[in-house]
Amino acid sequence: MSYIDLNSTLKARMERFPQDVFAYLRATGKEERGRTYFGVQAANNPNLVSRLEAGKPPSLEVMLRVWAYMEENPPPQTAHVPNRSQGGAA
Repeated sequence: MSYIDLNSTLKARMERFPQDVFAYLRATGKEERGRTYFGVQAANNPNLVSRLEAGKPPSLEVMLRVWAYMEENPPPQTAHVPNRSQGGAA
C-alpha cells in the first residue's frame, strides 16, 4: 500500500470516527447513559463523547485506543430473525 493510499484511507476513517462511536453507543444501549463510562474505559477521557458531539476530534492516538476498545468489546449480538423475503416462516 502506498503512502497516498494509506493517507487517504486513514483520513476517511478519521472523518468517520464520530459516527463509528455513536453507532457503537447505540448498539450497546449506552447512547444516553454510559457515555462517560465508555469514554473512560475506551480512552481514559470522560468527556470523549461530548467533545465529539461538539465537533472536536481527538488525537490519532485516542482514536486508535477507542477503535481497539470497540473491537475488543463488541456489542452483544441480537438473535437473527429472518423475515419472509429471506425464507422465514409466515
